[in-house]
Amino acid sequence: MTRTVQQKSDETYLALVNNSLGKYLNPEETSILRTILGEARQALELPVHAECNLAAYHSHGDQKPYSYMGISKYCCACCYWWITNYNQKSKLQWRVSGTHKKFYPNWALPPQADLSEDEYRDMKTVFASWLQSELRSTIREKIKRSGSDSSTTSQQSMGSGDDADALTL
Repeated sequence: MTRTVQQKSDETYLALVNNSLGKYLNPEETSILRTILGEARQALELPVHAECNLAAYHSHGDQKPYSYMGISKYCCACCYWWITNYNQKSKLQWRVSGTHKKFYPNWALPPQADLSEDEYRDMKTVFASWLQSELRSTIREKIKRSGSDSSTTSQQSMGSGDDADALTL
């Protein structure tokens, strides 16, 4: 399942980051962030991760499935948050093995599942606040670690290698 998302301009995201940090990014940091935004912007449809898809799919069935999801990897930070908080509102209780605490730019909100419209809207609001807080902390830490080093060091601190699309907490 994919969800189409409306994307905002780079300037909107840069302003949000600058505002969140309480300072303006230097040109090198701005360039890195623009590159990341450009890569993330390439996908207009974002996938709903498997564990969230499973929770949404099974919320509508008559049979209660086994509640532990045997997935081959730990959940990303967003999926783990979503499942944990979904469990507080849903009649089904899902368990996963844990989280690797990474954020991916191609993560989409799962469908409403068995939540009421009010519960779903409230959950999205709380999720947005949590995500903003986590990303603000992560960006501050990444910038603190990168300091005023060279471009290579700054790019490495933003992610490289197999998990280049992930931002780790």
